[in-house]
Amino acid sequence: MRLLPAVLGLALLVSAPVAEAQDGSGAEPSYDDKAKAAKLADEGMNFYQQGDYTAAAARFAEAEKIVSAPTIMLQHGRSLERLGQWVEAVAKYKAVADAELKATSSFQQRAAKAEGAKEVERLGPRLPKIRLVISPAGSAPDLTVDGRKFVIPLTGDFPVDPGEHVIEARRSDGSLARRSVTAVADKTSTVELVLGHETVATPIEEPGMHPIKLAGWIGIGVGGACLLIATATGIPAIVMKDDLSEKCPGGRCGPSEHDSVGTYDGLRWTAGVTLIAGALIAGGGVAAVLLAPENKQTTGAESARLLLGPTGASVEWRLW
Repeated sequence: MRLLPAVLGLALLVSAPVAEAQDGSGAEPSYDDKAKAAKLADEGMNFYQQGDYTAAAARFAEAEKIVSAPTIMLQHGRSLERLGQWVEAVAKYKAVADAELKATSSFQQRAAKAEGAKEVERLGPRLPKIRLVISPAGSAPDLTVDGRKFVIPLTGDFPVDPGEHVIEARRSDGSLARRSVTAVADKTSTVELVLGHETVATPIEEPGMHPIKLAGWIGIGVGGACLLIATATGIPAIVMKDDLSEKCPGGRCGPSEHDSVGTYDGLRWTAGVTLIAGALIAGGGVAAVLLAPENKQTTGAESARLLLGPTGASVEWRLW
């Protein structure tokens, strides 16, 4: 892609009487207008050469509003193309190719016009195209491409910029369809839109834990707590038994050891009771968890939930 000779040359070109002002009056731009447009075009060319095509396109667009010179429009189109905005770039190139020049127009303006025609021939056929297939039959839907309203062309195909696009069609009865498509240069992508009404899915709440299973888990927890108590009391009892065996030969303890004997009896009875109770309760809990039926219905069944909090626990019982 060739650039026009020089930034200074571009500024000089727009000062030549080759274009009309863009205020709709058809009058020749004033010298000050041309100077302003030349300054903006020079800035745009600098940004373009630095690779800042967004800033370049903005400067050329401002200059074009003042003077619609082919040199400015050509560089504007090239900036748009570098930004991936091919559809606008081709439209800009076509405007350059169709520009009406005066007999006194400079060689550079005529060269820009010729370049515009070449760019149309080069980039125009490469534009990605979308072919819509809309069903079911009915009234023409309102179409948006990337959120912007779009008129469906009579030919059915329309050009788009390369890249990802979201196409949505909506009819007055509320039916709609939405599709994403990746447009590729030199290709026509067919997009099928099947319009229908959106349905809001009703969330189905899963049933809670079956009461028997909940009771089983509670039993496992209680049984585990009992076993912990049995361990916490049983170990000291064993230690005290060994100590008392030394201090009480033949199983006879003096008055000084009566308190220790009482403590030992309390610990061993506590350990024994909690050990047996914990084993039974935990075993029953495991059996309940394994044998409890699963809740498969969302209505007509009982369920319960164990709610644990930082300061306590509670059971929520529900009838579905």
